[in-house]
Amino acid sequence: MNLSKFKKIPSSPWGTQKVLQVGTYEGGFAEIPSLTGVRGVLSHKRWHYVWAANDQILLTAAVIDGGYIGNAFVSVTDLERGKLLVEKSFLGLPKLQASVNDQPGRGAHAEFVGLGKRLVMEWGEDRSGMELLFEAQGVSAELFWDATGAPPPITVVGEMKKGLGVFTQKTNLLKVSGGVKIKGRKRDFRGAVGGLDFTSGYLPRVTRWNWVMGSGALADGTPFGCNLAVGNNLGGQSENALWLGSDLVPVGLVRFSHENRAWGIKSIKPGIDLCFEGKAWRKEDRELGLLSSHFSQGFGVLSGSVNGKELGAVRAVCEDQNLKW
Repeated sequence: MNLSKFKKIPSSPWGTQKVLQVGTYEGGFAEIPSLTGVRGVLSHKRWHYVWAANDQILLTAAVIDGGYIGNAFVSVTDLERGKLLVEKSFLGLPKLQASVNDQPGRGAHAEFVGLGKRLVMEWGEDRSGMELLFEAQGVSAELFWDATGAPPPITVVGEMKKGLGVFTQKTNLLKVSGGVKIKGRKRDFRGAVGGLDFTSGYLPRVTRWNWVMGSGALADGTPFGCNLAVGNNLGGQSENALWLGSDLVPVGLVRFSHENRAWGIKSIKPGIDLCFEGKAWRKEDRELGLLSSHFSQGFGVLSGSVNGKELGAVRAVCEDQNLKW
């Protein structure tokens, strides 16, 4: 495993003469001005995704402006019982019902509105993190991801075609508070940790990835997080990284293997040997004419070792995505 450091992030994803600053960096941008221009307006996708978990319960939520279509989802999993308690997914009009602004951190706002449903993610200028509010069909949630004292995010700038860029910023090991109410019963996220994913830019017509993000601690108590992926969504740039205490550590190529509810994730070079155990899964298969979505999302725990050190309690989310959009 490479214990070197990422490059420090530049002031903007655009350099002189509007040349993309392609690379993987430590830190985050305040704002992502359009990376696609007029040529990619319908292919410009952007989303905010959040997740949080403690030993008992795990939540994921996202608002997606897919260019042609808008989408949002919320899931809640009982990790102890291995049961999906909430599975909500909505389609709508991009920018009208599903809107995501250009701020990955402070100032961020993403919202989906529809008849009897509303999902809002917002990082207010005077707040120290991301707030989520959700209300729909007997389910409500109010959670807060506090970035105070959190390690730096990983940021990737890629170029899919000349002048058409893609950006992602992943933030991990945030302390999470709040709760979700399901048919009148409150489930508390006391002691939870989790992460944020902001992605914006031009993505291939057919986009595929395998991805896992985990948050918790090594067996010796060191705070541990990971973001590991393979796919064609970042123009050949890598988003693989570990958070070890306050350090953000680069990781080389990884390989995923799927066996029912268990996934193996190993680095090509010796160092990372992980197993994701899905306690519950959310699957979707949609064919909408020229658009399609086929994916599996897993909610569970990670075990294994990193550079010879065993993982302790680490909750995680994973995805197997195959999109045509």
